[in-house]
Amino acid sequence: MKRVVAWVSGSVLVLFVAGCVAVPVVGIAAAVLMRAKEAGQWVGTADGVRTEISFDSKAGTATVKTSAPKFGLEAGKTLVMGYEIDAKDSPIFIDFVMLDPDGESERGRIKGIMNFISGDVLTICFCLDGVNRPESFKTAAESGVYSVVFSKVR
Repeated sequence: MKRVVAWVSGSVLVLFVAGCVAVPVVGIAAAVLMRAKEAGQWVGTADGVRTEISFDSKAGTATVKTSAPKFGLEAGKTLVMGYEIDAKDSPIFIDFVMLDPDGESERGRIKGIMNFISGDVLTICFCLDGVNRPESFKTAAESGVYSVVFSKVR
């Protein structure tokens, strides 16, 4: 069994595995910690439309389902995407990664920000244009930017 030692040097987490070289992990340390926090099923409402999102932190996938047409999704259809979190910024950056059916080629990204209001309440704000990332959690009608407050399903 290999022994893993971790320590923080400034804002960098450094990992050392016995017999190997110490490896600095910049920006990823917080993202790894976040993976446990966002994992599980969350439910929210956006403009009266029930939205469910489940994060599988081990697989790195997010599954989204809505009760009515919203965010370009048909009602009741499920969309599975990859996701990446960059927790070194505040608010936390999240990218939902759209993949081709082969699961290998990236088709695009939905860029967003997220904030844990508490352990059971999460706000995600995202822009569907695939280019821009919202700067705040405020939205305007017809802007293509959406903000959803989710509650964790227990």
